[in-house]
Amino acid sequence: MQGYGVNFVASSNFSTALSQTRYIPANISTGYVQSWHFGIQRKLTESTLLDISYIGEHGVKIWVLDDINQAPPNVASATCSNTVTTGCVSLLNRRPIIGFTGIEGSANLGMLIYHGMQARIEYRYSNGLYLLNAFSYSRAIDNASGHLDTPNGDNSRVNLANLRGERGQSAYNQPLNDTLTAIWDLPYGTGRHWGSSANRAMQMIAGGWQFTVINTATSGQPVNLIYSEPTQFDLSDLLNYRPNVTGNPKNPKGLWVKGATSLTGYLSTSTVSVPTNVSQPYGNAGRNSLRDNPFYQMNAGRHKAFPLWSESSNLDFRCEAFNALNAVNYTAPDSNRTDGAYGSITGYFPPRQIQLALNLNF
Repeated sequence: MQGYGVNFVASSNFSTALSQTRYIPANISTGYVQSWHFGIQRKLTESTLLDISYIGEHGVKIWVLDDINQAPPNVASATCSNTVTTGCVSLLNRRPIIGFTGIEGSANLGMLIYHGMQARIEYRYSNGLYLLNAFSYSRAIDNASGHLDTPNGDNSRVNLANLRGERGQSAYNQPLNDTLTAIWDLPYGTGRHWGSSANRAMQMIAGGWQFTVINTATSGQPVNLIYSEPTQFDLSDLLNYRPNVTGNPKNPKGLWVKGATSLTGYLSTSTVSVPTNVSQPYGNAGRNSLRDNPFYQMNAGRHKAFPLWSESSNLDFRCEAFNALNAVNYTAPDSNRTDGAYGSITGYFPPRQIQLALNLNF
Protein backbone atom coordinates (compact mmCIF):
# COMPACT_ATOMS: atom_id res chain seq x y z
CA MET A 1 0.00 0.00 0.00
CA GLN A 2 1.29 3.44 -0.90
CA GLY A 3 0.53 6.69 0.92
CA TYR A 4 -1.17 6.87 4.33
CA GLY A 5 -3.26 4.07 5.68
CA VAL A 6 -7.04 4.15 6.14
CA ASN A 7 -8.15 6.25 9.15
CA PHE A 8 -4.61 7.54 9.55
CA VAL A 9 -5.84 10.72 11.25
CA ALA A 10 -8.64 9.13 13.22
CA SER A 11 -8.77 10.34 16.83
CA SER A 12 -8.49 6.78 18.05
CA ASN A 13 -4.98 6.65 16.67
CA PHE A 14 -3.75 9.68 18.60
CA SER A 15 -3.47 10.86 22.18
CA THR A 16 -2.79 14.52 22.94
CA ALA A 17 -1.09 13.32 26.12
CA LEU A 18 1.49 11.48 24.05
CA SER A 19 1.81 13.37 20.77
CA GLN A 20 3.53 16.67 20.03
CA THR A 21 1.24 19.53 19.03
CA ARG A 22 2.44 22.59 17.08
CA TYR A 23 0.72 25.94 16.66
CA ILE A 24 1.36 28.93 14.37
CA PRO A 25 -0.88 31.98 14.96
CA ALA A 26 -2.90 33.02 11.92
CA ASN A 27 -1.84 36.66 12.03
CA ILE A 28 1.79 36.38 13.13
CA SER A 29 3.69 39.39 11.85
CA THR A 30 7.01 39.45 10.02
CA GLY A 31 10.14 40.25 11.97
CA TYR A 32 12.68 42.66 10.61
CA VAL A 33 16.32 43.64 11.04
CA GLN A 34 17.73 47.16 10.73
CA SER A 35 21.37 47.46 9.68
CA TRP A 36 23.74 50.40 9.53
CA HIS A 37 27.44 50.90 9.02
CA PHE A 38 30.08 53.58 8.81
CA GLY A 39 33.52 53.14 7.31
CA ILE A 40 36.75 54.99 6.62
CA GLN A 41 39.30 53.94 4.03
CA ARG A 42 42.78 55.43 3.97
CA LYS A 43 45.64 54.88 1.56
CA LEU A 44 48.76 54.85 3.72
CA THR A 45 51.29 54.23 0.96
CA GLU A 46 51.11 53.32 -2.71
CA SER A 47 50.76 49.66 -1.70
CA THR A 48 49.06 49.86 1.72
CA LEU A 49 45.34 50.37 2.41
CA LEU A 50 43.66 50.74 5.83
CA ASP A 51 39.92 50.16 6.18
CA ILE A 52 38.05 50.67 9.50
CA SER A 53 34.29 50.17 9.82
CA TYR A 54 31.55 50.09 12.41
CA ILE A 55 28.69 47.64 11.79
CA GLY A 56 25.40 47.64 13.72
CA GLU A 57 22.22 45.57 13.57
CA HIS A 58 18.98 45.56 15.53
CA GLY A 59 16.27 42.96 15.02
CA VAL A 60 12.78 42.87 16.53
CA LYS A 61 9.72 40.67 16.22
CA ILE A 62 11.91 37.76 15.17
CA TRP A 63 10.15 34.43 15.04
CA VAL A 64 11.10 32.17 17.91
CA LEU A 65 9.66 28.96 19.31
CA ASP A 66 8.01 28.57 22.71
CA ASP A 67 5.78 26.21 24.64
CA ILE A 68 2.36 27.84 24.91
CA ASN A 69 1.37 25.03 27.22
CA GLN A 70 4.25 25.63 29.62
CA ALA A 71 3.24 24.61 33.14
CA PRO A 72 3.63 26.61 36.36
CA PRO A 73 6.04 25.06 38.88
CA ASN A 74 4.98 22.79 41.71
CA VAL A 75 4.33 24.40 45.09
CA ALA A 76 6.98 23.46 47.61
CA SER A 77 5.62 21.60 50.60
CA ALA A 78 6.50 18.82 53.01
CA THR A 79 5.26 16.30 50.45
CA CYS A 80 6.70 17.99 47.37
CA SER A 81 10.38 18.83 47.36
CA ASN A 82 13.59 17.82 45.72
CA THR A 83 13.55 14.61 47.79
CA VAL A 84 9.85 13.92 48.46
CA THR A 85 7.43 13.71 45.51
CA THR A 86 4.26 12.12 46.88
CA GLY A 87 2.42 15.47 46.97
CA CYS A 88 3.73 16.84 43.68
CA VAL A 89 1.36 17.41 40.78
CA SER A 90 2.31 15.74 37.53
CA LEU A 91 3.41 17.90 34.62
CA LEU A 92 0.44 16.89 32.48
CA ASN A 93 -2.00 18.05 35.18
CA ARG A 94 -0.21 21.34 35.76
CA ARG A 95 -0.35 22.49 32.16
CA PRO A 96 -2.78 25.33 31.32
CA ILE A 97 -4.44 23.28 28.58
CA ILE A 98 -5.24 20.04 30.36
CA GLY A 99 -4.76 16.83 28.43
CA PHE A 100 -2.08 18.18 26.11
CA THR A 101 1.66 17.88 26.40
CA GLY A 102 3.85 20.72 25.22
CA ILE A 103 2.40 22.82 22.41
CA GLU A 104 5.28 24.20 20.38
CA GLY A 105 4.23 27.62 19.16
CA SER A 106 5.74 30.37 17.03
CA ALA A 107 5.77 33.94 18.33
CA ASN A 108 7.26 37.36 17.54
CA LEU A 109 9.28 37.38 20.75
CA GLY A 110 12.79 37.24 19.31
CA MET A 111 15.34 40.04 19.30
CA LEU A 112 18.94 40.53 18.28
CA ILE A 113 21.59 43.22 18.65
CA TYR A 114 25.01 43.34 17.02
CA HIS A 115 27.74 45.94 17.33
CA GLY A 116 31.12 45.40 15.73
CA MET A 117 34.32 47.17 14.79
CA GLN A 118 36.06 45.76 11.76
CA ALA A 119 39.57 46.72 10.69
CA ARG A 120 41.48 45.61 7.62
CA ILE A 121 44.99 46.47 6.55
CA GLU A 122 46.18 45.28 3.16
CA TYR A 123 49.62 45.43 1.61
CA ARG A 124 48.94 44.86 -2.04
CA TYR A 125 51.26 42.59 -3.94
CA SER A 126 54.59 44.35 -4.36
CA ASN A 127 58.16 43.07 -4.56
CA GLY A 128 56.93 39.52 -4.15
CA LEU A 129 54.95 40.13 -0.93
CA TYR A 130 51.22 40.31 -0.21
CA LEU A 131 49.75 40.84 3.30
CA LEU A 132 46.16 41.05 4.52
CA ASN A 133 45.13 41.27 8.17
CA ALA A 134 41.45 41.35 9.09
CA PHE A 135 40.41 42.01 12.70
CA SER A 136 37.01 42.36 14.33
CA TYR A 137 35.84 43.22 17.83
CA SER A 138 32.12 42.64 18.26
CA ARG A 139 29.22 41.77 20.52
CA ALA A 140 26.14 39.79 19.49
CA ILE A 141 23.10 39.44 21.78
CA ASP A 142 19.80 37.64 21.25
CA ASN A 143 17.25 35.64 23.21
CA ALA A 144 17.16 32.40 21.21
CA SER A 145 19.28 30.53 18.73
CA GLY A 146 18.20 29.31 15.33
CA HIS A 147 15.98 26.22 15.42
CA LEU A 148 18.62 23.93 13.92
CA ASP A 149 21.62 25.78 15.33
CA THR A 150 21.84 25.01 19.04
CA PRO A 151 25.52 24.44 19.90
CA ASN A 152 27.01 23.84 23.33
CA GLY A 153 23.76 23.47 25.27
CA ASP A 154 21.93 26.44 23.73
CA ASN A 155 18.20 26.23 22.95
CA SER A 156 15.94 27.62 20.25
CA ARG A 157 12.85 27.75 22.55
CA VAL A 158 12.27 30.61 24.96
CA ASN A 159 11.00 30.43 28.53
CA LEU A 160 7.71 32.34 28.58
CA ALA A 161 7.84 32.56 32.37
CA ASN A 162 11.08 34.56 32.23
CA LEU A 163 11.58 35.90 28.72
CA ARG A 164 13.99 38.57 29.94
CA GLY A 165 16.21 35.84 31.38
CA GLU A 166 16.67 34.38 27.89
CA ARG A 167 18.59 37.45 26.75
CA GLY A 168 22.28 36.67 26.53
CA GLN A 169 25.21 36.45 24.17
CA SER A 170 24.45 34.75 20.89
CA ALA A 171 25.71 31.24 20.35
CA TYR A 172 27.88 32.55 17.50
CA ASN A 173 29.28 35.48 19.49
CA GLN A 174 33.09 35.44 19.37
CA PRO A 175 34.20 38.97 20.28
CA LEU A 176 37.76 38.81 18.96
CA ASN A 177 38.62 37.49 15.52
CA ASP A 178 41.89 38.00 13.70
CA THR A 179 43.02 36.45 10.43
CA LEU A 180 46.39 37.12 8.82
CA THR A 181 47.07 36.08 5.24
CA ALA A 182 50.53 36.31 3.71
CA ILE A 183 51.97 35.34 0.34
CA TRP A 184 55.72 35.65 -0.18
CA ASP A 185 57.59 34.88 -3.35
CA LEU A 186 61.03 33.98 -2.06
CA PRO A 187 63.52 36.38 -3.69
CA TYR A 188 65.57 33.83 -5.60
CA GLY A 189 65.09 32.66 -9.15
CA THR A 190 64.21 33.93 -12.59
CA GLY A 191 62.81 37.47 -12.45
CA ARG A 192 63.50 37.84 -8.73
CA HIS A 193 65.96 39.86 -6.67
CA TRP A 194 68.66 37.21 -6.57
CA GLY A 195 69.51 34.30 -8.79
CA SER A 196 68.06 35.55 -12.06
CA SER A 197 71.11 34.33 -13.95
CA ALA A 198 71.60 31.14 -11.94
CA ASN A 199 72.07 27.91 -13.92
CA ARG A 200 69.22 25.52 -14.58
CA ALA A 201 70.14 23.21 -11.72
CA MET A 202 70.02 26.05 -9.16
CA GLN A 203 66.77 27.31 -10.66
CA MET A 204 65.26 23.85 -10.29
CA ILE A 205 66.42 23.45 -6.68
CA ALA A 206 66.18 26.92 -5.14
CA GLY A 207 64.42 29.24 -7.56
CA GLY A 208 60.77 30.23 -7.84
CA TRP A 209 59.49 29.08 -4.43
CA GLN A 210 56.38 30.68 -2.89
CA PHE A 211 55.46 30.60 0.81
CA THR A 212 51.90 31.13 2.11
CA VAL A 213 50.47 31.53 5.63
CA ILE A 214 46.97 31.86 7.02
CA ASN A 215 46.95 32.46 10.78
CA THR A 216 43.63 32.48 12.66
CA ALA A 217 43.00 33.53 16.27
CA THR A 218 39.49 33.79 17.73
CA SER A 219 37.73 33.96 21.08
CA GLY A 220 36.20 30.78 22.40
CA GLN A 221 32.59 29.83 21.76
CA PRO A 222 29.76 30.54 24.22
CA VAL A 223 28.63 27.65 26.41
CA ASN A 224 25.22 27.32 28.05
CA LEU A 225 25.24 25.75 31.53
CA ILE A 226 22.29 23.36 31.91
CA TYR A 227 21.04 20.49 34.07
CA SER A 228 18.65 17.59 33.58
CA GLU A 229 15.64 18.36 35.70
CA PRO A 230 13.87 15.73 37.84
CA THR A 231 10.18 15.09 37.16
CA GLN A 232 8.86 17.33 39.94
CA PHE A 233 10.87 20.28 38.56
CA ASP A 234 9.64 19.87 35.00
CA LEU A 235 7.69 22.73 33.41
CA SER A 236 8.14 21.87 29.75
CA ASP A 237 9.76 19.19 27.64
CA LEU A 238 10.95 21.83 25.15
CA LEU A 239 13.17 23.95 27.37
CA ASN A 240 16.67 23.75 28.82
CA TYR A 241 17.08 24.31 32.55
CA ARG A 242 20.00 26.33 33.84
CA PRO A 243 21.65 25.81 37.26
CA ASN A 244 22.71 28.29 39.95
CA VAL A 245 26.13 29.91 39.78
CA THR A 246 27.82 31.42 42.83
CA GLY A 247 31.29 32.13 41.44
CA ASN A 248 33.53 31.47 38.49
CA PRO A 249 32.16 28.34 36.77
CA LYS A 250 35.61 27.54 35.41
CA ASN A 251 38.20 25.80 37.54
CA PRO A 252 41.73 27.25 37.66
CA LYS A 253 44.09 25.62 35.17
CA GLY A 254 45.88 23.91 38.03
CA LEU A 255 42.81 21.71 38.59
CA TRP A 256 42.52 20.60 34.97
CA VAL A 257 43.56 17.02 34.29
CA LYS A 258 44.84 16.61 30.74
CA GLY A 259 44.86 13.25 29.03
CA ALA A 260 46.16 12.33 25.60
CA THR A 261 42.95 13.41 23.86
CA SER A 262 40.77 14.75 26.67
CA LEU A 263 40.61 17.15 29.58
CA THR A 264 38.62 16.80 32.81
CA GLY A 265 37.93 19.18 35.68
CA TYR A 266 37.42 22.15 33.36
CA LEU A 267 34.21 23.27 35.12
CA SER A 268 33.67 23.74 38.83
CA THR A 269 31.32 21.59 40.87
CA SER A 270 31.49 23.93 43.87
CA THR A 271 30.31 27.14 42.18
CA VAL A 272 27.69 25.51 39.90
CA SER A 273 24.78 23.79 41.61
CA VAL A 274 21.36 22.40 40.77
CA PRO A 275 18.29 24.24 42.22
CA THR A 276 16.71 22.46 45.18
CA ASN A 277 13.39 24.35 45.41
CA VAL A 278 10.68 22.79 43.19
CA SER A 279 8.94 26.16 42.93
CA GLN A 280 12.09 27.72 41.44
CA PRO A 281 13.44 25.23 38.90
CA TYR A 282 15.33 27.85 36.92
CA GLY A 283 18.69 28.84 38.34
CA ASN A 284 20.40 32.21 38.08
CA ALA A 285 22.87 31.21 35.36
CA GLY A 286 22.50 33.42 32.33
CA ARG A 287 22.05 31.99 28.87
CA ASN A 288 25.38 31.27 27.18
CA SER A 289 27.12 32.83 30.18
CA LEU A 290 30.31 30.78 29.81
CA ARG A 291 33.02 30.87 27.13
CA ASP A 292 35.37 28.05 26.28
CA ASN A 293 39.01 28.21 25.22
CA PRO A 294 40.20 30.49 22.40
CA PHE A 295 41.17 29.02 19.05
CA TYR A 296 44.59 29.39 17.43
CA GLN A 297 45.65 27.84 14.16
CA MET A 298 48.26 28.48 11.50
CA ASN A 299 48.05 26.93 8.05
CA ALA A 300 51.19 27.14 5.91
CA GLY A 301 52.12 26.12 2.41
CA ARG A 302 55.02 25.97 -0.04
CA HIS A 303 54.58 26.05 -3.78
CA LYS A 304 56.81 25.80 -6.82
CA ALA A 305 56.26 25.32 -10.53
CA PHE A 306 59.10 23.26 -12.03
CA PRO A 307 59.67 24.10 -15.72
CA LEU A 308 59.58 21.20 -18.17
CA TRP A 309 60.15 20.83 -21.92
CA SER A 310 58.51 24.13 -22.97
CA GLU A 311 57.52 27.50 -21.56
CA SER A 312 53.89 26.40 -21.30
CA SER A 313 54.60 23.15 -19.49
CA ASN A 314 55.47 22.71 -15.82
CA LEU A 315 55.10 20.42 -12.86
CA ASP A 316 53.27 22.27 -10.10
CA PHE A 317 54.25 21.11 -6.59
CA ARG A 318 52.38 22.04 -3.41
CA CYS A 319 53.03 21.18 0.21
CA GLU A 320 50.35 22.36 2.65
CA ALA A 321 50.28 21.99 6.42
CA PHE A 322 47.02 22.57 8.27
CA ASN A 323 47.54 23.49 11.93
CA ALA A 324 51.23 23.65 11.12
CA LEU A 325 52.26 24.34 14.73
CA ASN A 326 50.13 21.41 15.94
CA ALA A 327 48.30 23.61 18.46
CA VAL A 328 45.81 21.79 20.70
CA ASN A 329 42.38 23.39 20.27
CA TYR A 330 39.76 21.75 22.46
CA THR A 331 36.05 21.82 21.70
CA ALA A 332 33.46 22.95 24.28
CA PRO A 333 33.14 21.13 27.63
CA ASP A 334 30.16 19.06 28.70
CA SER A 335 28.03 21.70 30.44
CA ASN A 336 25.27 19.47 31.88
CA ARG A 337 25.70 19.70 35.65
CA THR A 338 23.87 16.45 36.33
CA ASP A 339 25.53 14.04 33.95
CA GLY A 340 28.66 12.07 34.70
CA ALA A 341 30.76 13.85 32.09
CA TYR A 342 30.14 17.38 33.42
CA GLY A 343 33.17 19.60 33.04
CA SER A 344 35.05 17.24 30.75
CA ILE A 345 36.27 17.96 27.24
CA THR A 346 36.50 14.94 24.98
CA GLY A 347 36.68 16.63 21.59
CA TYR A 348 39.35 18.62 19.83
CA PHE A 349 39.92 20.20 16.47
CA PRO A 350 42.15 18.28 14.03
CA PRO A 351 45.88 18.13 14.80
CA ARG A 352 48.51 18.95 12.22
CA GLN A 353 47.77 17.51 8.79
CA ILE A 354 50.15 17.68 5.85
CA GLN A 355 49.21 17.10 2.24
CA LEU A 356 51.35 16.97 -0.90
CA ALA A 357 50.14 17.52 -4.45
CA LEU A 358 51.62 17.38 -7.96
CA ASN A 359 49.89 18.87 -10.95
CA LEU A 360 51.21 18.43 -14.50
CA ASN A 361 50.43 21.35 -16.82
CA PHE A 362 51.18 21.19 -20.55
